Amino acid sequence: ADLQQLYGLSKDGERLGRLNAEGLYIEQAMHLEALLMDPPYMRFQQLLKAKPVWFQRVPQKYLASYLNITPETFSRYKRKLME
Repeated sequence: ADLQQLYGLSKDGERLGRLNAEGLYIEQAMHLEALLMDPPYMRFQQLLKAKPVWFQRVPQKYLASYLNITPETFSRYKRKLME
């Protein structure tokens, strides 16, 4: 409700909200496409390149789930990068 009020108060607020929603939609669509089309190791590499901070802050099991791979596979990929 508060967000809707903000949109009503300002055209800039409404525009900012719309742009944010569009950005999130595009990011989600790209992630879904990657899950369907890209091999797991490529998804791992792309995530590392796009969101390196996640690898420091998010537990591996959640990143593995996000990439639709097992935690063990995630660990193998991570170890492979360190070699």
